[in-house]
Formats: sequence, structure tokens, C-alpha cells
Amino acid sequence: MALLGTRFRRRVRRERVWVAHLLRDGLRVSRCVVYPARGSAACVPAFASERMPDLHAAFRAVAQAIGRFSFRARPFLLFVLDPGLATSVYGSVTVPRDRPAAPITGADVENSIAQGMWKLFDRERSRAARKMEVSELDLVLSDVRVRDLRLDGHRVFDPEGFTARSIGVECMGTFLPRPLLDAFHAVFSKERSAFFGEGGVLMARMLAAGAADRPSLLIQAFGSVSDVFLATRTSCAYDHTVPWGTQDVARAVAEAFTVSGAVARAMLVRAAHDALSPHVLRRLEQALALACEPLVSSIAGTVERHGVESVRLAPFAGFFGAHESVTQSVPLPDSIFRIRFRTRTGTRVQFEQAQAVSPHGDTPPQGRAAEQQGSLWDLAAHAAFSHFFFSPADDTLNRAARRRARWLTSAVPSDVGARSTL
Repeated sequence: MALLGTRFRRRVRRERVWVAHLLRDGLRVSRCVVYPARGSAACVPAFASERMPDLHAAFRAVAQAIGRFSFRARPFLLFVLDPGLATSVYGSVTVPRDRPAAPITGADVENSIAQGMWKLFDRERSRAARKMEVSELDLVLSDVRVRDLRLDGHRVFDPEGFTARSIGVECMGTFLPRPLLDAFHAVFSKERSAFFGEGGVLMARMLAAGAADRPSLLIQAFGSVSDVFLATRTSCAYDHTVPWGTQDVARAVAEAFTVSGAVARAMLVRAAHDALSPHVLRRLEQALALACEPLVSSIAGTVERHGVESVRLAPFAGFFGAHESVTQSVPLPDSIFRIRFRTRTGTRVQFEQAQAVSPHGDTPPQGRAAEQQGSLWDLAAHAAFSHFFFSPADDTLNRAARRRARWLTSAVPSDVGARSTL
């Protein structure tokens, strides 16, 4: 796997990757071309379907889609997963040194990484098991990588030879339920390498890169529910799910204008392209404010508790059935980003666009919502590429992290750890 990282960062100017989104409202498979040096990628939809009856059916559908299009015998696979199928954990842990005056050695670095990973993942293991409704013994730790090292709070690239009172370890990993990997290996060979990540966490982490360490929320809305992800300076994780979704928005617009759901959806699309009159836009903004009040009430506690300054909305996947959700993406009108809400305690909340962020933390210039957002699928794929391929990584540190990761959970046999973990 270290060779794979080297190929992406040094030699290959472009690479073909298959991305499979297994989210609440369905399955979508895309063919992508990644340009690592430029930090960009282009994706074309290859297959979309309603939610599969089980994981085996989902992986079979992915394999069939790849078989119809791929000219490579073994293309790279990347799975962007629903919160119920994966738990990606990002965090920073400080490990004090017993002898702060002694120069740091390679063994000290590896031991500190092991301690930091153990503290972080041991702390999150029970939460991940509850969230995915599996036993802790049925958790597999995948995609373990070290993002950063700090000596007494100062970032360093090579800590060996320095002295410090503590070593800060910033790392990220993904817990997967064993049944998911069993289903994957029942369809794909055990030698197949695949990358797995929780889509919302990957997006929230990418968006937080350009937020100057401000606490932020990402809201990923589906038909009847929305998943909320919290990113702070030291962590990024799934927070909770609220009973509010795109159907509530469509219903509010339909009632405000006394039109059908299909007409309401068409109005939102036209509003995103500034194709409605000012009078209709004002009425639409009032309807959107009314529709979003239950969402604001649901996230108010998290906003106030963590001092959240930025609340971002991911592009809506659809407004009606699951099939439409995976085949279409509805841009959000500018109106929804102009509304200022207040919680019961007086805290202000104003939604922001969720836009792709470059590996350098840059965002595109502000413009019309429809031009800036892209689709939910494009945003999630770019976030996955940012994590797996665009971000700089020290292969030596990550090899040490992967060796130690197998000790953190009894559910990681050597073959799965080597073949399904980066």
C-alpha cells in the first residue's frame, strides 16, 4: 500500500478510480480520473440504484458496474459509506514523554504513535459499535494513517533528534463492521485492495480545512432525515441524525404556493439558477425559512455547546423517492443562504454553501449557488480523494501506524488488515 501512495504522489500524472457511494437513499457508482499533482478529479456516473436489500447485493452491483466499463483487470476501488456502515474517526492526542530532555529517536516516534492511536481509537470504539449497532468484537479498524506530528504544540516534519515534553499525534482511521468486509470479500477476491471512509466525516474534514480552525457543522440531507457532522480544531466525527429532510423542504414550498411536489422541486431548481421573479423569490425565501426552522431547532444544542460558527449544507440529493435521490442532485437556491435564524437562546445560525476545498485549503470564488455547489456525489468524491490521495503523508509513519493498528482491535486478522487497510 505504501507503493500505491508513492505512485499517486510521484510518478503517475493521472489514475483511474472507481467510487461507490453507499448512502441512505441508494447506491451510486462513478468512474473517476484523478490528477494528484493538480489536486483535482473528474467523475462520470456509471450506475445508480435504489437502496440494495443487503450488502452482498450492493457489492455485486458495484462489481457488475465495474465489469461493464473497466478496461483494467484490477481498478482501484473507493467506498464512500453511510454512517451506519462506517465510522471514520479523526482526532489529536498528546502523549507526554518520560524523558523530555533526551533527543527523540525513531523508536520514540513509533511508540508515541502507538500510544496516541490506542488512546483515540479505544476511546471511540464503543461509540462506533453503538452507532453501527454491532458488537465491539465485530469492528475492524481500516484506513489508519497519521496526519500530523507536533512537539509541544509545534508542527514538525521529522521529530527525530529534537527534545520535547510531549508529542502530539494527529491521526485518522475508519471502523468497519465485520459483516461489511465479509460481504465485500464474498464478491471481490481477498487480494483486492479497497479504500473505505465515512462520507460525511470526509466532507466535514475537507470543508473544515478552509475554516481557520473554527468549529463547524456539515448537514447532509436525505429524503426524511439528515446526518449532522461536527468538525473542531482537534476532531471530526458524526454527531447525530435529525428527523428532517429534503421532503420537508419540498412540502413547505408546495404548501406555500399550492402546487404539486414536482412543481415545487422545479421551482427550487429555477431559483438556484435565478430564473424566478423577485416577488416569487421573496415568497420562496419565506417558505424555506419556515421549512428550516425544525432543522435549526434540532442542531441548536450542538451549535451552542461547541460554539459552532459555520453551518454548511451539502447539496440535496433529491426530494422524492430514493431512485431520484441517487440519479439527480438538486442545487440549493441562494435564498436559503441569506436567511438568518435564531435559536431559543438567541444564538444566530446562517447556512453556508458546502464547496469543495483544494488540498491547500482554498475554496472557489463565491458565485451563484447552482454554479458553485456541484452535486452531493461530486463533493463526497472530492473529499475522499482529498483524504486518500491529495493530502501529503509520510509513508514511514503510516507504515508504523498500520503495524500498530492490528493490535488495537481483536477483530483485525492479518489478511484483512493488510489488504483492506491503507
